[in-house]
Amino acid sequence: MCLEFFKTDTKKIDKLYKMYSNNIIPQLGKMIVGDKEPYEYLVESIKNFSSQDDVLNIMEKVGFKYSKFRNLFMGVVSIHAGWKI
Repeated sequence: MCLEFFKTDTKKIDKLYKMYSNNIIPQLGKMIVGDKEPYEYLVESIKNFSSQDDVLNIMEKVGFKYSKFRNLFMGVVSIHAGWKI
């Protein structure tokens, strides 16, 4: 099982999520740990990460069986699961 952040494909949530991730996440990082750069990197890495379907295809390609994913929070977070037997 794997829990990852993804880009959402729901337009209403996407606009709000982009505003939150681009502005609030780095500022929270600066307030809590004193440095916003790692959190800016986190936001960029989420933007560049593969889609849920791409991750599922990779899992199946490397031999995971019964692979599936479940979106949470309208696709902002997904849980991928599979068996390697």
